[in-house]
Amino acid sequence: MIIWATWRNRNAKVWDGDVKPAFEVVPITLGWWEEYKAVHASIKEPRPVRHELWTKPPVGLVKLNVDAAFDNVTGCTGVGGIFRDSSGSFLGGFRHSVSVSNSARHGELLALLYGVKLAVTHHFVPLMVETDCQDLVNVIGSSSLTWTELGFLVHDLEGLLKVCFKCPGSLCSP
Repeated sequence: MIIWATWRNRNAKVWDGDVKPAFEVVPITLGWWEEYKAVHASIKEPRPVRHELWTKPPVGLVKLNVDAAFDNVTGCTGVGGIFRDSSGSFLGGFRHSVSVSNSARHGELLALLYGVKLAVTHHFVPLMVETDCQDLVNVIGSSSLTWTELGFLVHDLEGLLKVCFKCPGSLCSP
């Protein structure tokens, strides 16, 4: 950065006739360095990729795997899910774009709600559900709706789950 600052100061002198003394250039350069460190310190190391194998549901159950992807800039969310039987055979799936969502958690909840509605419609019961959203797993079936802004969706989902599950109100996560 010092070399770049020196080069920049030299160009300012040659092209604009404006040169700064070293006692001005060095603090500016140190400021750039601090900004650079702050930006790169906030970048987290990527988490190691987990390679978990999908497991078949027990005989007599249908397994629904759901997931969502959320863009926090636009609020757009993609949701999807897949249904498989105990032999691992594909029974159906879905994917949708949701134009308004307020979080990844909201997207996961919408994916689950849509998937469970499809399970009821197509008689994919009893149903086993898998999601990677541990918050969602924890809130379903609990006595309190901790997501106040999403509580109405959680309530709708719990009603549908009673139709689909052998053990009402239970989810699993990998």
